[in-house]
Amino acid sequence: MQGKSPAVKTPKKQKDADPESLILELAIKLSNPEFQKRLEKLNKSIEQQTKPEQKRVRDTASKLKRLTVPQVEALLAKVIAKQGYRKFSLGELVMGREVTAEFTTQDGNEAREPYDSRIELKRLIEQALADTCWKLMSEGIHERLGVLSGRLRAIEDEEELVKLVESRQKQKATRAQPSPGKSS
Repeated sequence: MQGKSPAVKTPKKQKDADPESLILELAIKLSNPEFQKRLEKLNKSIEQQTKPEQKRVRDTASKLKRLTVPQVEALLAKVIAKQGYRKFSLGELVMGREVTAEFTTQDGNEAREPYDSRIELKRLIEQALADTCWKLMSEGIHERLGVLSGRLRAIEDEEELVKLVESRQKQKATRAQPSPGKSS
């Protein structure tokens, strides 16, 4: 017996603990006034950090222009015509949880390469729709024989509008950051 150390009990890992003992442990912690104060303090600090930002995002989302289909068509036709695109039209509308609309236009600038044409049209559409509830769908813009096409999506749900505003703000922040390796 001299060479052997006594067996030491190790506490059970949480994944091995039975649910009743975990509930009992949680109940004991929650009944402790000190633990409750720490928990309340933590909740308040989290609320203080997130409330102003969430309020700004929700305010921005509520201020988005909710354009109708004809208004979007007129807006985009006007904006892209200034850059040499012509015959902009919306095609098939799909009414589901959201409204999606296919669009086509022609590039009137024959000197512009197809890649440049797609990139320029994407930039123009995203800028024109920046303060609206509409967005260019993620599949982007396709080009064949001088005809460009893509799809737009209208968002009507408030929570989805908040997500749209957040994603646009993240994109804006990403574009504002200088690329590594490039000097100003």
